[in-house]
Amino acid sequence: MMKTKSQLIAALAAAIFAVGVTAQEPSKATEAAKGSDASGDTGFNAAVNQLEVDLVKAMEEFAKAGKPDTERVKDFDTQLAKIDQALQVTADGGALDQSIKKAVDMQTERIRKYEALSISEKLDAEKRGQYEEFVKKAKDRQNKIATNRTSLRRLRSNLQDARNAVDTNKQFYIDAVAENELELAAQALDSVNKSMLKVTQVINDMKQIDVRPSSKPQQ
Repeated sequence: MMKTKSQLIAALAAAIFAVGVTAQEPSKATEAAKGSDASGDTGFNAAVNQLEVDLVKAMEEFAKAGKPDTERVKDFDTQLAKIDQALQVTADGGALDQSIKKAVDMQTERIRKYEALSISEKLDAEKRGQYEEFVKKAKDRQNKIATNRTSLRRLRSNLQDARNAVDTNKQFYIDAVAENELELAAQALDSVNKSMLKVTQVINDMKQIDVRPSSKPQQ
């Protein structure tokens, strides 16, 4: 089913926001939850560690959900500036385009040299064969670059259209991201509730464990 223009803008807005979030290393609680209860114990350690992980996650999600709109606009403008820079660099005649053209032109000169060396009587058959392989690989690479360069122009045009659409819907961006973040926070809180219930159940189950000494007579 085709997405509406508003849905596409919302998706782009969420993506822009996500790019600005700095990836963090897994917390100690996460690592502990992964490695706990390997010996097949009561599950107490795993349950408590998971509760710790979920509490940290909930705190993070609610901190993001509670940001004021002014801060959201600032984050948005920061990411938007990065998109503008990318559009500038990838434009026809831009820095990337010029670098590609220079590299391709130099490669074309090398191909001519390789072709000449591949039939040179001054080289042995093995070296001539290697230069023939250089020619083949270089031409294949140039074709791949040309294909990707064409795709880049199309993708850049699509990004420019999306960028222009977002620019006229900044308030919608703020609202869409705020709603998404609050939904994630609500899900995180639900996970905390489930983890807390699990810990309680494990503790209650531990009450039923028979810890009496074995009645088996000693040898």
